[in-house]
Amino acid sequence: MFDNDVFTIAIVYAATFGPVVPLILQRFLFSYKHWVIPVYLFGVTITAVGWEIAWTFGILDGAPVNARRNSELLKTFLPQEWNWLFNSMSDGTVTLIGILILRLRRKEPLSKFIAADAIVLATWFNFQHILVSTLVYKEQLRAGRLSLAPFAPIHSTWNPVATLGEIEITIELPWVFMSFLWYPGAIIVYKFFKQQSIDLDEINRNDELIRFSDSINIRSNDECKEKLDPLGEVKNKGTDPQDIQMKEI
Repeated sequence: MFDNDVFTIAIVYAATFGPVVPLILQRFLFSYKHWVIPVYLFGVTITAVGWEIAWTFGILDGAPVNARRNSELLKTFLPQEWNWLFNSMSDGTVTLIGILILRLRRKEPLSKFIAADAIVLATWFNFQHILVSTLVYKEQLRAGRLSLAPFAPIHSTWNPVATLGEIEITIELPWVFMSFLWYPGAIIVYKFFKQQSIDLDEINRNDELIRFSDSINIRSNDECKEKLDPLGEVKNKGTDPQDIQMKEI
């Protein structure tokens, strides 16, 4: 079942495009959460630079992904030119799920660094990658020589196999680095854009107050104009000549 190419494509597409619509909707519906998309893009960027681009194109003494694939279906629906982006977006989804897991513990999981949360994230990151590398991408990751990368500095020629199943160290190494680097980086991104959201909301609030004040002033001026005659003198009831004549009658 897990070797089925259709299953692999479905998993990749779901993880790649699944969060796109919710991310766009929350951007417009929840203006106070401007930090969500930047944190997601931070995850996409760090994984792309960390290993996805190098592993896709075999940049540093490695085989490109198409050379490690035997399936024409995978080459068609996960083309090499876009493979790194699909995988990086899927990795970004993994980081968002990590945030949701931390939200079960506290309301603002990226407000400060907590060692217990770092352990939870490390567990989730490495657990999901073990599942992906052993069930979804098993043949693709093992069919050829993987490129060296910033988060994969050990070559696949030195690749001892763990005692539990077919868990190879060099394949799992990138998410070990992610366990240490993504969390503090995401906190920095969160705080930066969270403060920008606060500043933007404050500016919008001040603009609304100014517009409200201006509307009141305009209304007051209109009411005053209604009480003035063409010469600019206030009309006082009882001092008008017609009112005096009526009183005399």
